[in-house]
Amino acid sequence: MRIDPLDKKFDNPLFVRRKDGHLAIVNSVAQAADVLLNGWPGSQSRKAHVAAREACLRALQGLEDARKAREAVEAAAKDAGALERMPRVITDFLPKKPTS
Repeated sequence: MRIDPLDKKFDNPLFVRRKDGHLAIVNSVAQAADVLLNGWPGSQSRKAHVAAREACLRALQGLEDARKAREAVEAAAKDAGALERMPRVITDFLPKKPTS
């Protein structure tokens, strides 16, 4: 059974801290793929990251639904220490300042 490739939105967004320190709101498989490929803060060779990339590719090809891709990206973000809670205020979107 093929999944509709146009149905790539997540039911709930993920909040992922990018390598530049900014917070990304990830609402879709395409946004997740962008963060995984262009803004990932951790190693891109870790198993969780590779699994998330593969899940996003399968979702974009219409072979898997967006929910599975979201779950894989969430696991990878947790593994990288990049998963954030839902922001309460606008300042949460700003880069985190290094602690001394």
